[in-house]
Amino acid sequence: MDNSSKDRFPTTFANNSNLENRGSSYDYLDNSTNRKKQLNNDLYTPLIEHQIRQRSGLTVIGAVRSYISTIIGAGIVSLPYVILKAGYLFGIFLHITVIMILMFVTHLLLKARQNLGLESFGEIAYICLGRPSIFIINFVITAATSLIVTMYALLFSKICVSFAQSLFGDTSNSDNPFEQMITMRFFYVILLYIILMPFVLKKNFKELKLTSILLIVGVISMLLIFFAKANFKSYFINENDKKVDIYQKGSIVDSIFIVLTAYGYILNYYPIFSQLEVKTNKNGYLSPLLAMIFCFITYLSFSYFAMETYGEYLNPNIFENIQVESNIPSYFIRLIFLAIFICNIPFIFLPGKECLLMSIDEGRNKTISKQIERRIEILKGDNQSHNKSKNDEDLNGALISQRVSNTIYYSQSVGLFTLQLLLAVLIEDITIIFGFFAALSDSTTNFILPGLFYIISFRVAGKQPHTLTLIASYLWVLAGLSLFFFANYNNIRKITTSAI
Repeated sequence: MDNSSKDRFPTTFANNSNLENRGSSYDYLDNSTNRKKQLNNDLYTPLIEHQIRQRSGLTVIGAVRSYISTIIGAGIVSLPYVILKAGYLFGIFLHITVIMILMFVTHLLLKARQNLGLESFGEIAYICLGRPSIFIINFVITAATSLIVTMYALLFSKICVSFAQSLFGDTSNSDNPFEQMITMRFFYVILLYIILMPFVLKKNFKELKLTSILLIVGVISMLLIFFAKANFKSYFINENDKKVDIYQKGSIVDSIFIVLTAYGYILNYYPIFSQLEVKTNKNGYLSPLLAMIFCFITYLSFSYFAMETYGEYLNPNIFENIQVESNIPSYFIRLIFLAIFICNIPFIFLPGKECLLMSIDEGRNKTISKQIERRIEILKGDNQSHNKSKNDEDLNGALISQRVSNTIYYSQSVGLFTLQLLLAVLIEDITIIFGFFAALSDSTTNFILPGLFYIISFRVAGKQPHTLTLIASYLWVLAGLSLFFFANYNNIRKITTSAI
């Protein structure tokens, strides 16, 4: 693997013994010493600065909103149970540990980007693992994001059905077609499809600004309602409210996986980073960290209010507690959760859509291969580098949505979203989706790929990595492989057991 990687790009790194320093300060437009010194502190691709400072890119606050919109989703419904099962001390420790783990993954991805001058999973995989990996990695990410979208659509439809049943009762024996329809999951999946279609067709995160703001407003509103429920219980109790049975099957292991899933943003790290207006090491670390701090405060506040409200009756899925209530706040909470799901889906859908388009474009035009060859020529510093770099942004794999034809873009986007929601109609058991998502997403994007990218990118660039980080990267890959096989084993066992 080491030799083959170097053979693909022998002259690039052989002619640049100090690639990191050169790549960080190389600017065809401004050769001043002060400017080079300033740019040398930033982590970005070794191209001219117009690629790094995009005129219509995301600000840091915009990136933070995008990360928050990626992170906060279905995982929030299980977080209060983590505190119930693990206790406040160990529960808070789990949250902080997961944040530190994901910041380490962010460090690995930024280092790989710095070494190779590329900023998408598919591009970096090409240099590290060869051209076939472009299709493999992009397929894995598309499949993982599709499972999340399917899971959200499934949850959305079930919540809507429970909402309708609490309002209209059991309509299965009704002769009215409308009454029968409003308690069918299929109806709500179609409704979600119609609502979200304009949003899933957006081409970048900046176009989703309003969606991210609505999600944050929804989260804050939910916290305020739970605060009222926890502190003014007598005002929100209905005599028809019921309590679920005490759940006794949970474990600490469940808590660990719940928290890890609840903070997941790595699938969207490169897509969001590539759209930053100013791509620096500071912004690369700061934006996801600020997003996770916001989510940390939100998650703990939500967990505390839920614990105060339901106590020992708190279920791993808080909807089990909410759907048996008939008080007014419970209806508002359900509506807010539905709004959060709606706002979260476009942010999950976008990276999967881009990976699908990137695979199609590479198969048709070998665009990623040509792009990397062009960047190599820029790194060599030939006389035509400046002219070529002007067009290089058009070949950036992270800008695939802007590059492909509208026919391909819209047909593939609509087709992918249709397939995802069709699966939501066909699948009933949400735990199967969670299992396959853990196998595909958590193992590959949180562990295996970041570790491999870090290790191989240093070999390809001919640099010496930090010893402890290198050891941790190897352990990271082993942990990812273990998670992959363990999760798939559980999935197969669950399917075969249910079949019997």
